[in-house]
Amino acid sequence: MPIRPGTRLGPFEVIAPLGAGGMGEVYRARDARLDRDVAVKVLPEAVAGDPERLARFEREAKALGRIEHPNILTIHEFGRDTPGSGATAPTAYVVTELLTGETLRTRLGRERLGWRRAVEIAAAIADGLAAAHGQGIIHRDLKPENLFLTADGRVKILDFGLATSGVSPASTAETHGATGHATTPGQLLGTVGYMAPEQVQGTGTDARSDIFALGCVLFEMATGRQAFARETASEALAAILAAPAPEVVASGTDAPAELSRIVARCLEKQPGQRFQSASDLAFALRALTTAPMGMASSGAAAPSQEQPSIVVLPFANLSPDPDNAFFADGLTEEIISDLSKIRALRVISRTSAMQYKGTSKPLPAIARELNVRHVLEGSVRRAGNSLRITAQLIDAAIDAHVWAGKYSGTLDDIFDIQEKVSEAIVAALRVHVTPTERREIAERSIKDLRAYECYLRATVAIEQVTESAVHDALRDLQSALDIVGENALLACGMSYAYWWLANIGVAVEENLDRCEGWARKALAIDPASPKARALLVFAAAVYRGRRASQHDIGELKRALDDDPNEPLALLCLTWFYVYAGRVPEATALVCRYGERQPLDAWTFGLPIYLAWSEGDYERGLEATRKALAAHPDAPNWMFHMAWSLAWAGQVQEAVALVNKLAAMAPGHVHTKLALMLRHGLRGEAATARAELTPEFFGWCRRAPIWSYMAGTSFSLAGAPDDALEWLAHAVDLGWINYPLLAAKDPLLASLRGDPRFEQLMVRVKREWEAFEV
Repeated sequence: MPIRPGTRLGPFEVIAPLGAGGMGEVYRARDARLDRDVAVKVLPEAVAGDPERLARFEREAKALGRIEHPNILTIHEFGRDTPGSGATAPTAYVVTELLTGETLRTRLGRERLGWRRAVEIAAAIADGLAAAHGQGIIHRDLKPENLFLTADGRVKILDFGLATSGVSPASTAETHGATGHATTPGQLLGTVGYMAPEQVQGTGTDARSDIFALGCVLFEMATGRQAFARETASEALAAILAAPAPEVVASGTDAPAELSRIVARCLEKQPGQRFQSASDLAFALRALTTAPMGMASSGAAAPSQEQPSIVVLPFANLSPDPDNAFFADGLTEEIISDLSKIRALRVISRTSAMQYKGTSKPLPAIARELNVRHVLEGSVRRAGNSLRITAQLIDAAIDAHVWAGKYSGTLDDIFDIQEKVSEAIVAALRVHVTPTERREIAERSIKDLRAYECYLRATVAIEQVTESAVHDALRDLQSALDIVGENALLACGMSYAYWWLANIGVAVEENLDRCEGWARKALAIDPASPKARALLVFAAAVYRGRRASQHDIGELKRALDDDPNEPLALLCLTWFYVYAGRVPEATALVCRYGERQPLDAWTFGLPIYLAWSEGDYERGLEATRKALAAHPDAPNWMFHMAWSLAWAGQVQEAVALVNKLAAMAPGHVHTKLALMLRHGLRGEAATARAELTPEFFGWCRRAPIWSYMAGTSFSLAGAPDDALEWLAHAVDLGWINYPLLAAKDPLLASLRGDPRFEQLMVRVKREWEAFEV
């Protein structure tokens, strides 16, 4: 029978019942010792004598007791007591924090959540699961009944009664029906409608089973209906095994397409195709709200509907002369540039768009890969002075034409044709364009056709990122300058070309000087030039081995005020925030960067550094796997993987990968950094010092991340003097991530407790706390 008010269980006095279910009865109780109210959960009398139920009850208490996380119910105590007359055996009870609010099931029964609130709740749940999984605990019964929304806005995961450690066979658990009540022991695990396919099949569960369940919960929050709801439980189980995952966007919500992709990945039938960690899922979810599409990270509210988005595919060159291919590519670049001036429109960058040049891939598939709704494709035919351009706009979601146009004329008409194409696209998409944006689209920085052709050739050549191609671009840009004289766009192009030469290691100091010189010329002509401003800061504060100042950060912010998607400004400011351990701010910038440049190398690379900077090495490992999967033989990603493995504690795997890299790309700068890691892991301090040739030494001293890695290598090698000197240099350059250095990085463990290291941490903490974002 229920426990009556006034009954005592150990030091706790029962006040009133709060609820009951198959896993226990919950009461409000008073803890007189600490003068606080708590929740006390006891086994129902009917099953209190069942050893299996008692063991599971105790297992829940121990599971909760091992986890300290704001999104998991806090346990205070576990005990057994005889509550009074009539009891035949001691009552087992668990004491937890007392929550005020309602379950997610109750909330969903009353109202449908907006997609943003659904994402916020799901991200908090994922955080809690990550903490549980980190302790080897799998929930195995995640559902709205077991999720609690507190009155002050927090999210709590409840009821770890089916929790287990590691991979678990399903045969020891129970099947729950749609109500969540227990039925027959010895069958399946979990609750119908939220069980992963491997649970249905009884083949065992792991953390990815919880991710599947969270995907079901997220779908239900966003759409108001269950993902695999059917007439009967057996039909629901069959749907989980075989039916395609439902799409969020198909349910009539205003949710972005990316949310559909996240849910679909959670609901993959095969565990290996889902998110591999709850941390990765939380990261992906927060990317939807941390950096609203195309908007600055100022905290401004995002639009309620999905932002219009487009990719301009490379225009096909139909000209008799194949050398005119540059003209088609240049026209593509100019239309992208025009459309990118409209802040209400998300436009994929030229770098990502050009990767589809000559592709036969279906347009809907391209749109899915780039997360866009619309695709523009077209062709250019140039014969002598004659010009013919065709273009068509496709709604990839329904694979239908929205608009098509044909334009004929001469080369002298090219500027008018470009403007007409851009205006037609804007009209077809019904995008709001401000008067200022219309003026910017109509403006032409280069009005001479001969100079314009030189500029188009140079633009295409720079993107090839080879020394000879960049030198060709410089000659074309100089020819254009000879024709039109001083010009901000051309001066900025010269600066960018020299930046690329320095970036690929050609006469670095000399080309950095030229990069800065031309950037200053561009700013003298046009003080608002975002790219010139970013180039000047990038060259001075990233490649020169000089610490970024508040002035540098202010310059980058001004550049992003003028152009919120200027890639170099986003990259540079991201690096400064990563150096300073300001992960949320860096994450917002990375999301903005990835929205416009989904196939860029940095879109793969920056999440790795974000995870490293936060000390989340499992997430860093997952991010590196993605980059390496896209470029399996690239030395830079192999280097990143080696370090990720080492930080994640997989030392043998890290050393094996370094050996492979050393054989494949000897002498490569990333190979040398990987070898420094191997020397450290092997305790080879002298060999690590010998690795630092003058050229490599100078390269490491330029950037705080490389100096930090050198210091970490020496820490592993048992050379504290070298380690502390390198780490102090990294700090001098702005590596002031106090939480990482002081506690999170496991490879610095040998230095902690050294008075010199602790003194350095005093300085780092002071500078980290004083850093202004």
